[in-house]
Amino acid sequence: MQGYIVLALVFAIIIAVFAVQNTMMVVIRFFLWEANTSLVIVVLIAAAIGAVMLFLVNLLKNIGIKKEMKDLRRQVALLTTEKDKLLKTQAALPEPEKHAGLQEPEANSGEGVRESAAVEPAVSDPAAESADAPVE
Repeated sequence: MQGYIVLALVFAIIIAVFAVQNTMMVVIRFFLWEANTSLVIVVLIAAAIGAVMLFLVNLLKNIGIKKEMKDLRRQVALLTTEKDKLLKTQAALPEPEKHAGLQEPEANSGEGVRESAAVEPAVSDPAAESADAPVE
């Protein structure tokens, strides 16, 4: 905000110096209207009109931003209320039972797959054992 004020003052000083150095009389024509006036007056009026237009554009922009902020605050309030309701509902639900024999797989390691592939089955085939047995 202070930067804008400093910039506006510097611009105003430049306009004032320019206007004071150009004091000759000029003819202003607008459609059928004609006037003789000092160039100082023309420059100062043009600068003032530009400043007013800039102010109005910024005012409209700020009104839009404030409206958007109001809508976003309302949306945040609704979402916060919904989140609180969901947390209360979740707290009212019973805890899921965990079985002692079951373990949750690790998400990022592939070690569980390698270990299960390396383990041989503990149950043996009885027909295979009798075929390997010596015959007496």
